[in-house]
Amino acid sequence: MILPEEEKVYPKATNKTCVNISPEFYQQAKKLNIKFTEALRVGLALLFAERGLMEYDNNLLITRKRNQLITQIQDLAQEIEELKQKNAQTKHQGMS
Repeated sequence: MILPEEEKVYPKATNKTCVNISPEFYQQAKKLNIKFTEALRVGLALLFAERGLMEYDNNLLITRKRNQLITQIQDLAQEIEELKQKNAQTKHQGMS
């Protein structure tokens, strides 16, 4: 049976690429049975979402953003505390 042209399904083209990874990443991926094609696909999806392509936004990205914000808040809180201590020392020295 020969299908009409519009019903034929052709394989989709893929682009082959080569990347270099550190020995540590290679060993961890092998140990955790992570396929490199999956890792690249997931990593690219995260980067796409971070750059504003909303169709790639997902819960993992939301968690990453939340963790980044928590880290920024902690850093700012530490800076505020250091500034308070410097301010208190300056006031104390001025009174002496």
